[in-house]
Amino acid sequence: MAKYFNKYIENKDSMNNKNNEIGQQAVDNELLKQTAVSLKLKDNYDLLKNTLGQNGDVVLRSFCLGMNEGYPALIVYIENMVDKTMLNNNIMKPLMFESMDANLKPTGKSIYEVVMNSALAVSNVTNTRKMDEVVAAILSGGVILLVDGLADAFIIDIRHHSQRAISQPEDEILVRGPREGFVETLRENIALLRRHIKSPNLVFDDMSIGRITATDVSVVYIKGVASPPLVNQVKERLQRIDIDGILESGYLEEFIEDHPYSPRIISFANRFKCVCEHCLVLIRV
Repeated sequence: MAKYFNKYIENKDSMNNKNNEIGQQAVDNELLKQTAVSLKLKDNYDLLKNTLGQNGDVVLRSFCLGMNEGYPALIVYIENMVDKTMLNNNIMKPLMFESMDANLKPTGKSIYEVVMNSALAVSNVTNTRKMDEVVAAILSGGVILLVDGLADAFIIDIRHHSQRAISQPEDEILVRGPREGFVETLRENIALLRRHIKSPNLVFDDMSIGRITATDVSVVYIKGVASPPLVNQVKERLQRIDIDGILESGYLEEFIEDHPYSPRIISFANRFKCVCEHCLVLIRV
């Protein structure tokens, strides 16, 4: 079940001291459109890390392509949006082991030909030299392959959709609009939100709450839309929770609210559409 706030929390002193803690600078999409894939893998890594790396579901996997030290390479994808079996067997295994048999020469052209024509055992592979297309592909569930010394990024389509039926919540019946509701798995819910808000500014700040249960909790917001002091205050209140276990979202409400008898500041939603709408409102989280 997703939670969001519908009231600006008043605690100015602690908020103002933490305004810069969460990296609230929004991604400049226009600047991203003007950025090309770099020949230097580290530059590409740093850019993607700064753009998407704050999210716990974004995976940046470094490895070497070819024999000996090989060519440094990087795989980037969003967890729960790709087919892990295909990723391991058809992409990572050929790139890390079978590429050792290839005669990789120290030229970008030969590396490109080996990767595109021999190393990837998947049918849908395209390439781009634009960083905005790279980010868009990641947010859409694609896998990105970057190789040091190569100004091309490989976009590999092995998108995976949840096998569990995402059905309409029984307590939120709609005549119009999407009928998809959240499930019990946090990563599936994150993937559901990502499929409908494909923005690099959509952030999932993960944390664990509960000394024994270590329950996974994610604070969801859009950089440049959500108020930084509000996001900081939400995270601070969650981090202060000291309890053995969190078994459902009602536990969090009791710890987050200002006072047991104060007006209700928290709402609940089973439908992803409601959460997406509130993420787009200035003071919501």
